[in-house]
Amino acid sequence: DILVLMGLRLGFAREPDRRQEAATHLERALSIQPRHEAALLAYGDALLRSSRHQDALSHCQSLRWDELQFYERGITSRQICSALVGVGSPESAVEVGFEALRYLGELDEAHPRKVPATIEAHGSFCEALVAAGHHDRAVDAFKRFCEECPMAIHLHLRVKEQLRVAGYEREADKVFEAAAAADPVLGGLLAEYRSVQEQDRREAEEHAKAQRLISGLQMFAAAAVCLGGAYMLLT
Repeated sequence: DILVLMGLRLGFAREPDRRQEAATHLERALSIQPRHEAALLAYGDALLRSSRHQDALSHCQSLRWDELQFYERGITSRQICSALVGVGSPESAVEVGFEALRYLGELDEAHPRKVPATIEAHGSFCEALVAAGHHDRAVDAFKRFCEECPMAIHLHLRVKEQLRVAGYEREADKVFEAAAAADPVLGGLLAEYRSVQEQDRREAEEHAKAQRLISGLQMFAAAAVCLGGAYMLLT
């Protein structure tokens, strides 16, 4: 269990080495307890976060499907969806991503892990649709995602950016702004995000001004030294 906890904690690190370390801890945990449910699910995500998409696909497909409950099937299907996008099979990913949402939809509303699992599944499904070129379906799925999971602004923004790159910026903006206006949770998160963005922009401008001032002073100092040297030579 300690190895599993270490794998879970390191799996969210930004540094690639730490993410790989998470996968290593989980591999060790599974070598000791091959059927450890939490380790099996976490290992798939650790491989995905390390961009080891083929390994993640092989791992998920090796699980005994008949032994998995709806929650485990939903998580595993979402992982397969992301892995298929990563290995260049987005059409297959769309089908599996839809199944992930179906499995998770079967869970009781009181299930403690339904909401976070559904958020991740929505994000993966939208990304698969964009990758497969089903942009109109992706916009519709993005609308459903924003409405059903208003707290997932970090994934909303990622999907929105992918739609922008695909040439659907106006449609994505319209969906996102409408959802933010209709839901106070998403609206509040968006306002806070924009406030942070504005603060970052002002700080970047102040930093740029300071750098220009420093560069100007350095040039002035260098010119003064040159002039001083020239004056000494002349006298």
